[in-house]
Amino acid sequence: MSVHIRATAGGVTVRVPLDDIGALPPPLPVRLAKHDALAALAGVDLAVRSESEIVVQTYDIPLSSFASVDPSFRPGRLTEVAVEIARTTAGAVWITEPALLP
Repeated sequence: MSVHIRATAGGVTVRVPLDDIGALPPPLPVRLAKHDALAALAGVDLAVRSESEIVVQTYDIPLSSFASVDPSFRPGRLTEVAVEIARTTAGAVWITEPALLP
């Protein structure tokens, strides 16, 4: 999955691939029973609703990452930050607790 972080500051827009900060973790396959016959004997619905488990990952992205791509990027004049996800692969991305920290 192609993910970029885009930031605009002082009229300059820069895109940084998330892979430069840290790779997305691979999906973890879900399997609740070792064998389908055991699942049938369990007496409990062990149907898998999703083929993979949600994997939470935290990224700290310093504004200097954008300035290193384009020296005219001025972090003190930040006006926009966005996440760009290319829709070339099926899947979902959950973004929780975005924050700008000093």
